[in-house]
Amino acid sequence: MTLNKINIFGDIRTCSKCGDPADVVEKGINYCADCLSKNWTGKNINSLTKEVIEDDTLLKVVKP
Repeated sequence: MTLNKINIFGDIRTCSKCGDPADVVEKGINYCADCLSKNWTGKNINSLTKEVIEDDTLLKVVKP
């Protein structure tokens, strides 16, 4: 599988933590989604996603 290293802004950046393609620049540091999630919550993106989906109290649905 070939990874596309270009992010949504057309930049080519590398995560400063793991070396994967970076998705976000936070305070001047490049992060992939997984490392940013670990930095903010201490959990990887997959476990955090499962936790949010399973705990329906974390999801707030706003009706127009």
